[in-house]
Amino acid sequence: MKKTFYFCFSTLLLLFILPACSSEGTPSATVEKFGEYMKSEKYDKILDLMDMGEDITDAQLNFTRQLFSSTMEVAAKEMKEQNGGLKKIEAVSEERSADGKEATVKTRTYFENGETEDGEMDLVLIDGKWKMKTGF
Repeated sequence: MKKTFYFCFSTLLLLFILPACSSEGTPSATVEKFGEYMKSEKYDKILDLMDMGEDITDAQLNFTRQLFSSTMEVAAKEMKEQNGGLKKIEAVSEERSADGKEATVKTRTYFENGETEDGEMDLVLIDGKWKMKTGF
């Protein structure tokens, strides 16, 4: 059950969170901002950190916001039940593409029960801001 939860949370992280954070200048700062928003349950702010694509309509964005918020609330509740909740997400290292427009950040997620989980997030530079890739 615990592994299933971690798999589901990691998948959500990869689909929504990793792929799209906007930052204060570096890919690592964007990832850590994402962690702050997750911990403080500011799910609407997380979407601002994500690359939602150029062709998304306002209606699609509003629907995505509603779906994302409710999905993240459920995931956060399960995370809290399984491991006490999220403590922080730390950027361990980052590697940028040769053209400097994409980056991969290796992460370490710390949970309140003392457990950790390693992962990585892919980001893209859009209009001078680092955003997590979403696949949208």
